[in-house]
Amino acid sequence: MRVIAGKYKGRKLFSPSNSKTVRPTTDRVKETLFSILYSKGFFVSDCYSLKILDLFCGSGALGIEALSRGATDVIFVDKSKASVELCRRNLKGITTKNWVICADFSKAIKSITAKESDKKFDIIFLDPPYHEGLEAKAISKIIEHDILDLDGVIVVEHDVKNTIQAIVEQIKGFKEYFDCDSRIIGDTILSFLQRRTD
Repeated sequence: MRVIAGKYKGRKLFSPSNSKTVRPTTDRVKETLFSILYSKGFFVSDCYSLKILDLFCGSGALGIEALSRGATDVIFVDKSKASVELCRRNLKGITTKNWVICADFSKAIKSITAKESDKKFDIIFLDPPYHEGLEAKAISKIIEHDILDLDGVIVVEHDVKNTIQAIVEQIKGFKEYFDCDSRIIGDTILSFLQRRTD
């Protein structure tokens, strides 16, 4: 794994030793993800002010890519101690504001809002383990605690067999809040959820 673009372009990232328990985002998916974020107006100008939450961060690759491209405020979350240690290892030498939390997503969100009750994120990366049904639960917590900025986006990386329609059907009132744009890359789907404008 490597950083694709920006200040830390080409920097090698340590990968998890057990690929069965941690599934890193491939460079191809990461490149597509950030290209779409650029097209949606993120990382174009003043991106240093972006506030980013990397839930289920694993190695921290997505949040670190954002830091490389100019973001300066990223919170990394994972309940796995091994993943948190790996993320911290990958962050060594990166001198920007970041916070690494070892907790499950629900406790982490509560901790973040307890520290800053009005905290809002411009981008929330959501890349949970596949086939555990965590996508809908995490999105529900994001809605419940109102931590997404009005113009923000939730980026959900999920298995092609688990459609975004199947995910959002589990979320009460979802269609009242969000529009969705999805892209298929091999056996992965990237879904971009943004608040409805109508």
